Amino acid sequence: MSNSIDKGELVAYLEREKKYEIQDILGEGGMSTVYLGYQKALDRKVALKVILEKLTREGDFVARFQKEAKLLAQLDHPNIVKIYDYIEHENLYCLVMEYVEGDTLLEILERLHNTGEIMTIFEASYIALALCGALEHAHSRHVVHRDIKPSNIIFKRKDSALIIKLTDFGIAKLVRTTIHTLTSGFTGTPLYMSPEQFTGDVDSRSDIYSLGVLLYEMTTGHVPFRSDDLIVLYHKHVNETPPSPRTYNANLPISYEDIILKATQKSPADRYQSIGELKQDLERALYKLQLSSKQKTSVVTIPSLQTQTGEKFEFTSESILVGRGKFQGVKADIDLTDVDAEATVSRRHARIFRQDDCFYIQDLGSLNGVIINGVELEPDARQQLNHNDVIELGDVKLTFTC
Repeated sequence: MSNSIDKGELVAYLEREKKYEIQDILGEGGMSTVYLGYQKALDRKVALKVILEKLTREGDFVARFQKEAKLLAQLDHPNIVKIYDYIEHENLYCLVMEYVEGDTLLEILERLHNTGEIMTIFEASYIALALCGALEHAHSRHVVHRDIKPSNIIFKRKDSALIIKLTDFGIAKLVRTTIHTLTSGFTGTPLYMSPEQFTGDVDSRSDIYSLGVLLYEMTTGHVPFRSDDLIVLYHKHVNETPPSPRTYNANLPISYEDIILKATQKSPADRYQSIGELKQDLERALYKLQLSSKQKTSVVTIPSLQTQTGEKFEFTSESILVGRGKFQGVKADIDLTDVDAEATVSRRHARIFRQDDCFYIQDLGSLNGVIINGVELEPDARQQLNHNDVIELGDVKLTFTC
């Protein structure tokens, strides 16, 4: 029995169903073959990911395929490649996906390597924050990627915008048992795998490790560990401390090195416990870097909120969550219980963010409302802020300065 689905068999089946037309082969890998297809009914190109036959032979594969395909189809985020449909027919198992035309991060990194260059911190931050958004969405729905690597990240051009797309969610889990046997005990791509992927079960913190490795590579031009011997690579990931990123890039801010090293701790308990925590630290580091670059040419006032008693909360990122304590494991950037332990504010009360060099405040559906200069905002509404505006969040009064 062959390991792959015969293209003629696939074409014949899809033509009989009159749903998709196969136009080309986009790529082949250890888990699947990907075809470029055309969906006639909706007049759009699609990618058809056909799982290799050798991976579909286990007794529970069909049930697992149906369950995972339905779960993945529920992911709906601008930085995630969308699953449209799935196909089952005899020995054919196929995911129908959004077709994204563009370079992969792997291709971009290879071009930079060939010219002796690395990404700027701003470029690496932009990519990492987009991936954080995608993973935050997936993890909130109990989906772990398990195979974050440069070839699974695609750059899509839309007019003048560049959109980052993360693909292949859940594929490693979909074929986990068979792959486990074929590769002597682990799934994923060894250069980017967390220690626990080599040794046992994983959770969302495994994706945090892999993203940390990716951020390491984008900012230094190197991965933490490299070897052609899988056993050596396994030993390094599980037991060895990676070289300091600043060994390879002395210009890397210490704040970024700290983020990378925390994300790539051996024990999941020592890493960020959620992708939201990593995202917050990355936003803060980027914001400080942006301010630092502006301060070289001008005097910059850091935007802040000030209480009536003189306490000052300086903004640490372009988007600030104001509230009380933690919400879904993520602490508010400005926690108003630090001002008043009995403050009548919601956990996610308001968001203050920069857009087009202006700051805005948005009521996040709080129970006690947001009042600007005596006028209450509608729930979920937003309003531009000006210097010395007085903001009331529940019973806490603050002054915005910029």
